[in-house]
Amino acid sequence: MQAQILDLLDSLATLRGLALLFISHDLGAVARLCQRLLVMDQGRAVETGPVASLLANPQSPALRALVAALPAG
Repeated sequence: MQAQILDLLDSLATLRGLALLFISHDLGAVARLCQRLLVMDQGRAVETGPVASLLANPQSPALRALVAALPAG
């Protein structure tokens, strides 16, 4: 069900030329739907950039903790 909703959001954004603000702790969903990522910690922006780059090399403790919590594989 989640995959269908993400596909629908992506299709609508592409079809209508819209930008989406997607707020989530689910990095898998973020990686699937988003091109850029802004990481917030205690109400402050601590890291921003392309999703793939940030997930491959997290700099902030907040993003490191989220990446470390991802299931292996």
